[in-house]
Amino acid sequence: RLFTVRHHGAIVQLYMASAPEKSRKHLALYSLVIFVVVTVHFGAEDILTIYELSKPLCWDSKLIGYGSAARHLQYLSSLLGLRLLQSCLADTWVAEIGLAFNILGMVVFAFATITPLMFTGYGLLFLSLVITPIVRAKLSKLVSKSEQGALFSAVACVNSLAMLTASSIFNSLYPATLNFMKGFPFLLGAGLLFIPAILIG
Repeated sequence: RLFTVRHHGAIVQLYMASAPEKSRKHLALYSLVIFVVVTVHFGAEDILTIYELSKPLCWDSKLIGYGSAARHLQYLSSLLGLRLLQSCLADTWVAEIGLAFNILGMVVFAFATITPLMFTGYGLLFLSLVITPIVRAKLSKLVSKSEQGALFSAVACVNSLAMLTASSIFNSLYPATLNFMKGFPFLLGAGLLFIPAILIG
């Protein structure tokens, strides 16, 4: 019964069937938001280590370790930031603030030529992971209880597709743009994040 097409049909119905409490347009747009945010997050993560190892940064294994620790601290800082900001701001504003800091972090990475600037970029990403849970919560409110399973299956599919897209775009773009601007993939990521910022707004 796991391999029946009924499950796939439930996901298609989720986006196609209209219902009074459900907006198909909002479902599609919020799914696009998750796709873009996850693509940029994992795409940037894919090339960060090689970016730090090469000139002009030329990081050694110790600095790479510190960079990795700073990158993983985002999970904790985003959780704390989400808790704190939700007590005084609406979810939409929290997501917009998270996106704004994410964009700033990407721009700093693009132009980072010294170690302190690189860690400044990591510091600016302290709220980079608040967007996804907020959008998931918004998606959850758009569908009925019986459709929650299909919704989160669809979100998992969007996540997986975004990870594949991230690797193919950023890993191909980085060597192709080394000649004219090493940090161009980060600038592209910052530009792409304006899409979810506009859609959420």
